[in-house]
Amino acid sequence: MSPIYNVKRIPLKKIKPNDYNINYISPIEYELLKKSIIEDGLTQPIVCRYKHKNDIYEIIDGFYRYKIIKEDKFLREREQDSIAVVLINKPLKETLTTHIRHNRARGEFYLNSMIRFIKRAFKIGIDDKWLEEKFLMSKDEIFRLKQLSGDKEFFKDRDFSKEWLKEIKEEIKDDCPA
Repeated sequence: MSPIYNVKRIPLKKIKPNDYNINYISPIEYELLKKSIIEDGLTQPIVCRYKHKNDIYEIIDGFYRYKIIKEDKFLREREQDSIAVVLINKPLKETLTTHIRHNRARGEFYLNSMIRFIKRAFKIGIDDKWLEEKFLMSKDEIFRLKQLSGDKEFFKDRDFSKEWLKEIKEEIKDDCPA
């Protein structure tokens, strides 16, 4: 059964943002979301994973809903210092996958955030095949994000052609005749 059928009310003090959020909303969209929550109420739970070690709920999706309720006194009181949560209990690798899919499906991801995500994914052992399968990313898209990261670790085990060196030497020779 889907997680949506098990919504829980969780105290705000037990909820923490993740450190891999790729989402960003403009100040205007933020105010619109806040207005919606004030006028319509919270209509969607946030998505979290429970971290037993710290007894906290880490946000996978819904950071801005959480932030608005936490920072607005009226909303905090109305919601009784809590927020509706659905849990997805998966390992970090799968949690990152869920986070990216939620945001990519809405069309809300940004280049710098995706570059940070690719770097983080690589560090925890997520490979290109995983990214292609789980996020429907093309090989070219993954390669470009790795290039843009400037992180040489992505390419340390690859052999590259030295052909470009010949071209540069020829150009220098043409520009500086003996």
